[in-house]
Amino acid sequence: MNDNNDNNNPHINNNNNNNNDNDIDNEKRKKKKKKKKKKKKKKKKKKKKKKKKKKKKKKKKREKKNDNINDDDDDDNDDDDDDDVEEHDDADDDDRSGVGCCLVTVLL
Repeated sequence: MNDNNDNNNPHINNNNNNNNDNDIDNEKRKKKKKKKKKKKKKKKKKKKKKKKKKKKKKKKKREKKNDNINDDDDDDNDDDDDDDVEEHDDADDDDRSGVGCCLVTVLL
């Protein structure tokens, strides 16, 4: 009769079932934890790759902008080059007067 009472006692049965459930739950938790760690590592690697790609794109855009600016500067410089040619003509005149200055310094 005692055996029958033990089987019918809900506390004993629940404890046995709960222990088994806890063991299963613990195993599941361990597996889940391991899986989560692996996923985190993979995500970090992906983030690094994305950052590198973004940096490269930004550099390319900046270079294009600089090229456009340089092209504009080149146009301005072409105009300045014409002015430089005129200045060189003036410089030849200055060289002639410079020769006279040298003679004066030698005489002193």
